[in-house]
Amino acid sequence: MGDAGSMLIGFALLWLFIQNVEQQNTDTSYRPIVGLYIIGLPLIDMIALMFRRIKKGRSPFKADREHIHHIFIKSGFTSQQTLYLLWSGSLLFALIGLLLEVNNTPESLMLFIFVITFIAYTSVIMYAWKFSRFINKFKSRVES
Repeated sequence: MGDAGSMLIGFALLWLFIQNVEQQNTDTSYRPIVGLYIIGLPLIDMIALMFRRIKKGRSPFKADREHIHHIFIKSGFTSQQTLYLLWSGSLLFALIGLLLEVNNTPESLMLFIFVITFIAYTSVIMYAWKFSRFINKFKSRVES
């Protein structure tokens, strides 16, 4: 996709979120915290990777191949399987956020859940290659 495509998608999503939040008190509006859940997996991956780079003494803005999709591909998943896994994870995360919104969960609790998820993800991604070995073992059990 490249930088320009990513920036276009990010800009379009941000614009849609702002438009929706500004239309408060309508049937289709939602609270701003729901936006975090809708873009949660890419957002969490980006921030966790920046922490990881800083911890290793590298620039948080320097490109590398340590994003979650690189880890899945290096673990033996095909590009299509990786796409389905990440798409499913993103969809699940968005559905959780929407479910919390529909049930009128307090924003503070929604933020707490999001932060706990971020901490768990960051903890797992810090040990990505151990996680990769776990995925390989799991994948080999499923295939056999």
